[in-house]
Amino acid sequence: MTDSFIPEIGGKQLVVHYLSTQLVRHGCKSAVLTNKIKRRHKYNFSYLVYVYPIKLKFLRILTNLFYIAYIGKFSKINIIHAHRTYPAGYCAVLIGRLFRIPTVITPHGDDILIVPKIKYGINLIKRLKGKSVYALKNASAIIALNEGMKNECIKLGVHSNKIHTIPIGINFDDLNNQHSLFQKTKSGKNLIVVGRHRPVKGYEVLLKAMEIVVKKDPDIKCKIVGKGTDKLLSLIRDLNLKDNIIIHGEIIKSIEKGMPVKLKTFYQNSDIYISSSLSESFSLTTLEAMAMGLPIISTDTVGIRGLIENNIDGLIVPVNNPVMMAKQILCLTSDYSLQKRLGEKARLKAKKVQYSWQDISLKHILLYKKLIVLNEIRTNYLFSKE
Repeated sequence: MTDSFIPEIGGKQLVVHYLSTQLVRHGCKSAVLTNKIKRRHKYNFSYLVYVYPIKLKFLRILTNLFYIAYIGKFSKINIIHAHRTYPAGYCAVLIGRLFRIPTVITPHGDDILIVPKIKYGINLIKRLKGKSVYALKNASAIIALNEGMKNECIKLGVHSNKIHTIPIGINFDDLNNQHSLFQKTKSGKNLIVVGRHRPVKGYEVLLKAMEIVVKKDPDIKCKIVGKGTDKLLSLIRDLNLKDNIIIHGEIIKSIEKGMPVKLKTFYQNSDIYISSSLSESFSLTTLEAMAMGLPIISTDTVGIRGLIENNIDGLIVPVNNPVMMAKQILCLTSDYSLQKRLGEKARLKAKKVQYSWQDISLKHILLYKKLIVLNEIRTNYLFSKE
């Protein structure tokens, strides 16, 4: 279950798609239940997609109940896996309790993490926090994307025994930049960041850092790729960065064809990946950049702590600190050996089996089987008591 799906493309949507695809390859029957799809497109998915065209949010739970009952009439449901605590996780728990189906929830960011200054996170709203926490506490199992997210769940009252740490994966076949990595003979000054423009991405912090950087080295440039990034043009002009910041809008991804050629080319023509996020549960684009052999400069967020080791495969700076970010940009762009060493280490880490969808899907299946067996034992016991 997910409250948004393809053609909207983001970390959560990609996780649902790739996980469902792998589950089918392993012989499982997988179906996605989502809300109304805004832009119609014919996809050749190996799994089923059920869409509930609902306009009134307060009817969402009743609609989900109806669809689960409808689907269950034709095929037995053994597991409900919800992506995000609310509304998907909350609905999944209610449905699971009603039909005695084990439920799994994977939180994806703003359903767990908060940044009060920019009003980021549903847990800032008391009513939604109550439902989110209810879902976490009553789910059969929680999947945390890293140890940081696991700790955040524990802070909300979830018992550590029901939390399983499984990261997000990448498709290795799309991410091969080994030759350009070893062909570099001097330090590069081309930065790249990928992600749609939202306050939590901290692009304003990045631009303020670049204002400091270009005063000392005007040859350093940064490409910002993502939907809505054109909204930064006014600030770019105000900071006199029009010659150093390149804005590129959304690159439409074909989910069946993998990473777009244009985006891959952007990675290949860049020297450093930079993340200025104020909060992050797991950065898929950072992992992609690592797999392409790019050294990373990133803010110290929950998602990055489990991905980057400072001075080993990247450089970590405090959140919302343009001065420190500028210092590290100048340091890395002027040091070829450091760029190459961090890039090589980053590529090796990203290519580990733990980040392959093959390995990740098998870990999900093991968890699903365990929950199904426990549920059958519990159900048989309840029926025997009756």
